[in-house]
Amino acid sequence: MDLYEYYIIEEAIGDVNKFYLRAMNELNIDASKNTYNIIDDEEAIENWKKMLSPYYKAETNDKIVEFRFTLLSFYLFKEGFYLANMPNLLERAPRFEDTVELFRIKTGEKFGRNGQYGGVGWSDRGRYLEELKFIKKTEESYNLDQELEALIKLVSTSGTDFNTMTANEKLATIRNTFENIAKKDSKRYHPIPFHDLTYGLITSDDVTRFNKKLHVFRHGEKSMLSERENYTQEEKSFMIDYALLILQIARNYIKTTISVK
Repeated sequence: MDLYEYYIIEEAIGDVNKFYLRAMNELNIDASKNTYNIIDDEEAIENWKKMLSPYYKAETNDKIVEFRFTLLSFYLFKEGFYLANMPNLLERAPRFEDTVELFRIKTGEKFGRNGQYGGVGWSDRGRYLEELKFIKKTEESYNLDQELEALIKLVSTSGTDFNTMTANEKLATIRNTFENIAKKDSKRYHPIPFHDLTYGLITSDDVTRFNKKLHVFRHGEKSMLSERENYTQEEKSFMIDYALLILQIARNYIKTTISVK
């Protein structure tokens, strides 16, 4: 597959965001002389990582390297991929040199600065790239902000990314995260005015009733296991959307109102 042809088709149907339009306009490459082909998603990910490796040696000039990296990033973004620890990176048309520097800093934060003269070692930079996790969005994928994603991951018993959880795990973890956010102490919740915050569409009684429904996903008794299996996948998907909405309303209220007092 020619990645520039892929880009041109997306541009023709108006499906290129402002970040990639700007990046490609600034590059102003004669693509007829610089085609770039991949076989499949796996090769695109492999090449993207390879270009960021400290061992990468470009066979062409810097402008063509930037062109190829931009095409790879665009393809991965349009095919629904994102990085687990930086979900918005591919969307914003990352520049090659900026991404190299970003990953060098991230490597130092994760593994320490153990290289020569206190720098980040090449082996650690390679290790960081190897551990990068690409996730492909599906109809069941959720684009959470980084702060909420980090909190959900912290609360989760498995410590896995939200989008990789089963529907049952998502519902159990959202319920537990709600308690983490909204509980004042072991018995009392912060009073959150859901009615006022949602113009009457969701009340505190609605939230209480819904949270009780989620108990079946948190416990392992036989009766609970049987009850949770009564829900269809479509019902669970709706419940996840609704639960995330409630969670975000509660988090934003606590963060902006109670936390600043």
